Amino acid sequence: MHWRGVSPGGGDLVHTWLRVPSASAGVLARANAIIPQSAEVIASQGIMGRFSDRKLLYPIPGLGYSIPVVSRNVWWIISPSVGIETNTVIESSAVLAKVAQQPGTKLVLSGNGVWVFHWIAPRGQTSFAVPGSAKNINPWMFPGKAGMPVLSGDPSSWHIAESGKRGYVVSGDYWRATPGLYEAQVTLSSSTTLSVEVWNTTGNVLLARRIVLPSQGLEKISIPVDVSHLYPPRSFSGWGPFQAKFGSILGNQLELRIWTPGGGRGTIGTLKLLRASSKVPQTK
Repeated sequence: MHWRGVSPGGGDLVHTWLRVPSASAGVLARANAIIPQSAEVIASQGIMGRFSDRKLLYPIPGLGYSIPVVSRNVWWIISPSVGIETNTVIESSAVLAKVAQQPGTKLVLSGNGVWVFHWIAPRGQTSFAVPGSAKNINPWMFPGKAGMPVLSGDPSSWHIAESGKRGYVVSGDYWRATPGLYEAQVTLSSSTTLSVEVWNTTGNVLLARRIVLPSQGLEKISIPVDVSHLYPPRSFSGWGPFQAKFGSILGNQLELRIWTPGGGRGTIGTLKLLRASSKVPQTK
C-alpha cells in the first residue's frame, strides 16, 4: 500500500516519515561504499539501518550523553531532517556543528540533508560528549534552492551564500516552540532585498516577515515572533468517523526562511530563535 499524507512540519508524509528520499539514499550508499568495514560508524537514528551490518555502529544519543569511541578511525553520518529521527533538528545540528570543529575531522560527503565526516580520534580518547544544549543553527546546514553552502576554511567561518537564483536561500531549519514570545535573530548581507520569514510549519502559517534592504556588510536583524496559538499535528488524523485529534503539548515546529528575488550576492551568517521575556523591538 502506498500512503500519502502530510507530516507535522507540513511536508510530504511519504518522503518525510516513511522513507529516505532517493537523493539522500544515494549519498548514504556512497558513504557505505567508501567506509571501511572495520571503522567505527556513528550515525543518526533515522538512517543508521543501512550500516547495521557493521560491528562498531552507534546511534547519536540525546543531548548531554556520551558516545563510546573504540577506534581512532571514526565516521560520522548525520542527517538532522532525513528519515524518522529521535533527536530534534536543532539537537542533531548541534552535534553536527561540534563534529565539524573537531581536530582531525574532514568533510567527505554532503548533500540532500546528509553529512559524512571522517574523524581521526586522538589517542586515548574513549568517548565523545554530545553537547548539553542546543540554541543556534548554522545556516550552512540548511541551504534552500537559492542557497549555496560555502564550506572552505575553518568550520567556524562556513556559511550560506546566495547562488543568484530566485527562491529560498535558507530553509528546513526547524525549531520546537511552546506558547510565548520569541525573538528571531539573523546576521546577513546581500546586494538585493531579502525577505526574512518565520513560519509555523505545523499549521503552515506565516508568523512574521521582515523585508531587509540591500546592505554593504553583515547586519544583525531581530524580529519579534508571537507563538500564541498551537496547531494540532495533521498526520494520521483519519477520515470520517475514524478521525483522531492530537494535542500540541510538545509545541509546534517553527522554521526560519530567507527568500531572495534572485540576481543578488550575499551571505547568511547565523540563525537564532530565542525565547523573549518581553516585547522584542525590531532592529535593522
